[in-house]
Amino acid sequence: MSLGVRWLDGATETVSVPYGDWRAALPRRLRPGASVTVPVEIQVPSAPGRYILEFDLIQDGVAWFGDKGSRTGRVPVRVSPI
Repeated sequence: MSLGVRWLDGATETVSVPYGDWRAALPRRLRPGASVTVPVEIQVPSAPGRYILEFDLIQDGVAWFGDKGSRTGRVPVRVSPI
């Protein structure tokens, strides 16, 4: 099981970033309601604009949990030009 991070344009369309979706294996099995801290280092989309950074669990080779109806964590982000 992994934590996955992907960029969304608006609320639904996945945005491509140079290194693809970021993933990190969870350090241990978690029981329902448990929590764990997972460091996140991400690359922002190259085009300035408003995006949503989505955090979701993934069972590799099977599915993103959000695609099966689980609630994901979403953070609005504004990418500014340099």
